[in-house]
Amino acid sequence: MEFRHYLRMLGRGWWLIALAALTGATLALARSYVTEPEYRTRTRLLLSPNLARVDSGQELYSVTTLQNRTIVNTIAEILNSGSPFKETGGGLNLPPSEVVRYKNNAVTVPEANVLEVYVDGPDANTTALLANSLAQRTIDFVDQKYPSYSLTVLDPALPSSVPQSPKPVRDTTLALILGAVVGAIIAIVQAQLKTPLEALRRRSTIDAVSTAFTRRHFDQQAKEALGRSSIASLGLVYLDGMQDVIDSMPAPVVQRVLRHAKNVLRNELRGNDIIGRWDNTTFSILLPETPEIAATRTLDRILNALDQPVETGIDDVVVKLTPYAGGATRRNNMAYGQLVEEAESALTRSYRSGEKNVLFSAVEQPA
Repeated sequence: MEFRHYLRMLGRGWWLIALAALTGATLALARSYVTEPEYRTRTRLLLSPNLARVDSGQELYSVTTLQNRTIVNTIAEILNSGSPFKETGGGLNLPPSEVVRYKNNAVTVPEANVLEVYVDGPDANTTALLANSLAQRTIDFVDQKYPSYSLTVLDPALPSSVPQSPKPVRDTTLALILGAVVGAIIAIVQAQLKTPLEALRRRSTIDAVSTAFTRRHFDQQAKEALGRSSIASLGLVYLDGMQDVIDSMPAPVVQRVLRHAKNVLRNELRGNDIIGRWDNTTFSILLPETPEIAATRTLDRILNALDQPVETGIDDVVVKLTPYAGGATRRNNMAYGQLVEEAESALTRSYRSGEKNVLFSAVEQPA
């Protein structure tokens, strides 16, 4: 279930994933074309005892020292210090500004007295030349400093025909994958942040029990609708007996009854009509572009539909509510506040009369 939930998040945020992936791929591709190519070459050197220069006693000492790998590691550290590389570049008559564009690195092969010397730089031929010259300089150094040992070339450096970097296909593919991963993370985080925001917005606009608009949001929507329509009718539907249900019945039953009432209202109204929960026992209805006669017919249908028993879901227990309705029709660009006062006044008269008839404020009542 959790996995499907995340899949839905990714599905809704697919455009973020695609955007991040394409952005990453585009940046990687652009970088590969503006970055100077860098070539790598390698030479391998073998360190062994120089049997021609040692006697029988020193031969055993030389072999033992090689087994401890102190000599080969020392040579690698000397190469990595940078000085031999700079001297090699000077010996090749390369200017210092050119030499600094190249880098060297020496590593020892595990369980072997073998050195691998790498040189990276913008020109393949120069990298090979520097690597071989550095190897020869190291051989001369060992021959002078450690005469008991011999350093020989196993594999000479050769110019590389393919740059070490950048590699457009590899870099673009990796950037595409990484961008998609980042986009997926952003999509999930956005969905996680959006969910509480949507829940907060829904709580401020939708009554959680009845699913009608809250009073505050209904007022806002009604004022906006009145700004677009010169004629509109406001109806209030009071459910007599609803307060007893709220006070005595479990919350699920209260929810069931109120949602039933809201659904009845929605089934009898048009798509642009607005439904709100006015208070605990009353629903409000705004009918844009609806004169009093048409609004009266609509509220009559609603009263007839609501005047039916509602099943509570508890054995054979049903709830019987008595609906009353009052309304007002906007006249002469009447303000929303005055429209509300007249609709409430009409509802009060309707309830006091005890008759299930729709009363509008424009209808004169006997004293």
